[in-house]
Amino acid sequence: MRAGEIEAWARDVMERVDCRQPIEDMRVELKAAWPDPVKAARRLAAHGNAARGDSLLWLIGVNEAHGVTGASFEELSTWHAKLKREFDELSPDMTPLNVSPPRGTVVALLFETSRAPFVVKNPEGGAVQFEVPWRDGNSTQFGFGLDSGKSPGIHWWRLREGPRSLTQPPTSSGKDEDRQE
Repeated sequence: MRAGEIEAWARDVMERVDCRQPIEDMRVELKAAWPDPVKAARRLAAHGNAARGDSLLWLIGVNEAHGVTGASFEELSTWHAKLKREFDELSPDMTPLNVSPPRGTVVALLFETSRAPFVVKNPEGGAVQFEVPWRDGNSTQFGFGLDSGKSPGIHWWRLREGPRSLTQPPTSSGKDEDRQE
């Protein structure tokens, strides 16, 4: 998506916020302030897995209830590096763009999700080191017993001990077949 298209999408969303229309959906997320990178990674992975290849638009400095608040300064490269560390190898590609409405600067982050499924570290640690989150409405679901009607191609994967050790469920012969990537 080109910069002009990202800006037009962002301005359309901000106009809808000003009109008090519902905004957040399967493609749009609003944040009044920069989110914690660990929490943002889990939410982004869920959002990206549910998007099924569609682009996502996150607007930093916009609140659905209070409108445009403006984004505070954050070193984007540092925030993005922390975010990417939470992913197992693949993370959504990001295109940032600053948009200047009349009331402060909004940071538009466009995420491409064509490389899903996105796997993130489990911040609680333990036996399950990685998870495949899923966005259901405006909530994030975690785990691997996902409804096959909502997450085709993702619901049957399970994670073993380490990164990218994804396997399919046993075949009719009862043996696991490793996924090759």
